[in-house]
Amino acid sequence: MQTCSKVLLGAAIPITVPEFSAALRNAWAPKHKPPVHHLGLAVSGGVDSMALAYLCRQIQLQEELKENGKLELHAFVVDHKARRESTTEAMLVSQRLEELRIPSTILTLKWNVPLQWTEPLERSSFESEARRFRYMALGRACRDRNIDSLLVAHHADDQAETILARLAAGHRMIGLQGMRLTSGIPECWGIHGVHRNGLCETSTHVDPVVSEDVYHTTNTAPEGLPFDRGDGITIHRPFLSFSKDRLKSTCLSAGVGWVEDKTNQDVTRTTRNAARKLLYSARLPSALCTESLRKLAVNARAYVKDLELVAEHFLHSCRFLTFDNRVGLAKLQLPQCIALIAVPGLSAEEAKRLEERHQCIVALFLQRLVQFVSPYETAQSKSLQIAAKVLSNGRHQSSSTGFTAGGVRFQRSDLHAPTAPSSAKEHELENHCPESHVWTLTREPYHSGTPLPTLLVPPGYTEREFRLWDGRFWLQVSNMTDRQLCVRHFRRSDMKPCLNAGAKEARRELREVLRKHAPGDVRWTLPVIAYDDTVEVPEEVPRVLGLPSLGIAFGVSGEPVTWQIRYKAVDLRPLGRSPEMVQGYRDSPMVGAGCLGPTAS
Repeated sequence: MQTCSKVLLGAAIPITVPEFSAALRNAWAPKHKPPVHHLGLAVSGGVDSMALAYLCRQIQLQEELKENGKLELHAFVVDHKARRESTTEAMLVSQRLEELRIPSTILTLKWNVPLQWTEPLERSSFESEARRFRYMALGRACRDRNIDSLLVAHHADDQAETILARLAAGHRMIGLQGMRLTSGIPECWGIHGVHRNGLCETSTHVDPVVSEDVYHTTNTAPEGLPFDRGDGITIHRPFLSFSKDRLKSTCLSAGVGWVEDKTNQDVTRTTRNAARKLLYSARLPSALCTESLRKLAVNARAYVKDLELVAEHFLHSCRFLTFDNRVGLAKLQLPQCIALIAVPGLSAEEAKRLEERHQCIVALFLQRLVQFVSPYETAQSKSLQIAAKVLSNGRHQSSSTGFTAGGVRFQRSDLHAPTAPSSAKEHELENHCPESHVWTLTREPYHSGTPLPTLLVPPGYTEREFRLWDGRFWLQVSNMTDRQLCVRHFRRSDMKPCLNAGAKEARRELREVLRKHAPGDVRWTLPVIAYDDTVEVPEEVPRVLGLPSLGIAFGVSGEPVTWQIRYKAVDLRPLGRSPEMVQGYRDSPMVGAGCLGPTAS
């Protein structure tokens, strides 16, 4: 009660509705303005999230954001099942939300706990696992309710704790930005419709083509795969400028109750708990107080934003020759400005700072560039930094082997190109800037000893949502056979059986498609739908049923195996949306691929 009295006596004042309205406008600006906008609230029941629920309800009642349309709120309460009292607390929180006239849903997490453990809290990785499960549950719940914006109650003190922990871990300016006002939902990579895996560019629906031929293909691969819409859930943090004391004062003044999680007080459990203890202990210098750390995050974000603007200029200065999303291959010329030009008259220290800044810009540029073909959600900073150093020093111009960054192989096309330029536009661009080499970007080859991307498709199984394969292709497969299928990469050992599956003309067509659209090692990174390795099939029956991204299918009449395929959502703006350059771009729905699998016997 001492803390409560202190707050009420004026140490912190409640957040007013106009204050919160301005903060919410800053953090949440919907792209579309429908008559009704559905907004999700992540409510744990603690003082932070209860203050968020109360203020959102006041906004709704006073129609503070009526220019964005009518506001409909729905709260999500996660029952972690980590403590025996968690279910009772979740029901209490739901009851308090009902008193605020906010509908809510309790999301119960399921833990696979070994018998020797009595509670999930005993796991050493409990915090990271709980965070992942929590966001996955929230993401799916939002998607299923057609909610694309989720408010969370992270506040200024949380931001300070984040920055203090990152300082202790040795992060520098880019790593000190802290939490952003708006970001994609974390921990949901690979969940279709939840993770916003790129810019929403096209609206596509894929219908399978079914072939009864033993071998099915065309003289050329399909014009291109449809891009996924990139629909997903966005997180918004309107409290980042408010202290926890003000949130607590808001609840006290409004008579809103909350629950306390005792695990947040255990400084040995998480780095964040330890950072929180330090911040409230008054043992830190003023430079590391909450307000100073929050300002550091603001300054770091402003600094990085300036670097991102230059990186964006680099990206749009690239000369894209083509981008083929059937195989994940881009051909381009890198901008001349990517190599750092020495500035005369600088001291050694100034030159070093300039070089470090330029390398940061190039790393940010690479982070954007590799997203076209990279299999990763986020490129590893170490590989980007190494490649940025190569590019900044200009060593790439004389490289005969190329380099790898963010899971993407960069190869000089004039040294390694297996095919001639595929369009007049490509010829024109190569002649326009002959001193700049043409680079081919593809997914790096799979390394031995690392897990290979595989999706299992049980017999008699019809998928209801798309699954992400290798971070690049979204597939939806229906398997009406009585044998297990899988989606895996095209192996060298698959080539001969695939060629033997068709007549002479079909073999010629297959070779031509692979030569033209999947040259060199890139073909071994393509998805195939095949019988799982554990399944026995007759020797005369090809194990591979199709290469879906190339529109190729093998099989004989029998039980159907059908699929739909899309390429991941990417930001197409740097390509100029030219049909000649963006081979995979389509404004209209595209016919996908399918096959009739061999009869299960």
